[in-house]
Amino acid sequence: MAQHGLALPREAEARQYHAVKGRSIFGRLAGPRELSIRKIQASEASDMRFNGFALATSVMVLAACGGEKKAETTPAAEPAATSPAAAPAAAPAAAPAAGGAAAITGKTIEVKMVGDDKGYRFEPATLTISTGDAIKFVVVSGGPHNVAFDGTNLAADVKAQLDANLPAADKMGPLSSAMKMTAGEAILVSFGNIKAGTYDFNCTPHLAMGMKGKVTVK
Repeated sequence: MAQHGLALPREAEARQYHAVKGRSIFGRLAGPRELSIRKIQASEASDMRFNGFALATSVMVLAACGGEKKAETTPAAEPAATSPAAAPAAAPAAAPAAGGAAAITGKTIEVKMVGDDKGYRFEPATLTISTGDAIKFVVVSGGPHNVAFDGTNLAADVKAQLDANLPAADKMGPLSSAMKMTAGEAILVSFGNIKAGTYDFNCTPHLAMGMKGKVTVK
């Protein structure tokens, strides 16, 4: 039977047409327009899957690059600071005498310290005393003057006792008195507990000018 001059397809041809072209999601025949839309949708889905994969790959690459940069830019640990070498210990001073300064038990002898046109000198420069005596060194002229004993050849115990016998508040160093400037100032040195022997002394600022002396203890 014909409608508007067109022949309707036969039932068998309709079934074959349906099998080839497929059906719509609502159970009706899928026309050429619907098939075309489905192809576009499938293509877009494929593109989205590809783009998602590409995006994930890019993120992984960037993360790897970032990790490498962090590893490269991590500063190396600074070396531990080396401790400065300990300064060498200073040479020990003479040990103080066990009993401290020894008392004067004998006489006191005066020795002048002079500096004039004749030179710098002790008067007298040589003297003999006994253990327990004392020497009073008095400034006369040409100051500053002091009294320093040469401990080079002294036994340790003798050196310690002689150093202790110098006035503690009037010392410049071991076996050396402080400087005296004014005429009349004096330095009193006890020879208590000092063993018999010969002891050399000098004036430190005028040693090069021959200002030195010797005391013999008996």
